[in-house]
Amino acid sequence: MPQSNNLHNLQEIQISDIQVGTFIVNLGVILEIDEKDNFFNLVISRMNEKQVIKFEKDVSLIIY
Repeated sequence: MPQSNNLHNLQEIQISDIQVGTFIVNLGVILEIDEKDNFFNLVISRMNEKQVIKFEKDVSLIIY
């Protein structure tokens, strides 16, 4: 997780540009990406568990 003095490392990107291994702020590291017609399912490692979160295709994410 980023320290407050490393905030310059934060980036805003479109979900369509996300890649496996990317750290989404406040969620965790992306393990898998499943693209559907209207949304993306991201499998994220959070609190030592795999969690699936659904995002609409026009979303921007903050990554580290």
